[in-house]
Amino acid sequence: MLSLVSILEKVKNNARVIAAFFLSGYVMFVLYRIVFSRVERETYMYDLHPFWSYSAILNGKVNLIEEHYLNIALFIPFGFLLWFVLKRKQWWKAMVLGCAFSISIEAMQLFMKKGFCEFDDVFHNTLGCLIGYVIAGVIMRICIKNCPI
Repeated sequence: MLSLVSILEKVKNNARVIAAFFLSGYVMFVLYRIVFSRVERETYMYDLHPFWSYSAILNGKVNLIEEHYLNIALFIPFGFLLWFVLKRKQWWKAMVLGCAFSISIEAMQLFMKKGFCEFDDVFHNTLGCLIGYVIAGVIMRICIKNCPI
């Protein structure tokens, strides 16, 4: 019978593989939810002016605040899982991958006419990815300090 320590050791050794599995599933979920499940529009919808939504919020469109939080929250799991997938723990790699994934989503939304393509979404998604990456790093530092294995 396997002891708890040996099980934890095996999980630790396979963390990258497990995280890569969950990350690929999460990517498919996000693509389906944000791109493929949407109905095609008649026109291309985009606004590539950086931070246009902030001036819109100041002009009374406060519902955009919720969109900002949702865009950040959407990418926190992506960044969290990236911490385990990346061999070298460098925050800028997570930022580049999060930004690239977000740009891919925005490009698909634009060219497939299935959403509103905007720079602000890329910014907030990338921020969410970095937050998730940092959370994973902090949790793992705490675990490493307090875990006997």
